[in-house]
Amino acid sequence: MLQLDISRWTNITTIKPSRYYNSEARFDQEEGIEVTWNQVKLRNLNGDQAMIDRFKSKVQLLKTLKDKNIIVLYHV
Repeated sequence: MLQLDISRWTNITTIKPSRYYNSEARFDQEEGIEVTWNQVKLRNLNGDQAMIDRFKSKVQLLKTLKDKNIIVLYHV
């Protein structure tokens, strides 16, 4: 399992809670920028192939985006 030191990010708000994922706005104290933090709850997918395909599609799209406002996509 990925272990990440999240002490540099302060939680601002939960954007869209869901059964399948958490999406939060956070503030990166080292860089001085706001970031969106998303975590997928893989255990809750329970073989829901449509939702798995939806997440895979989103990840593939995010990996291809090149924009000054998108810093990087981590741990995919």
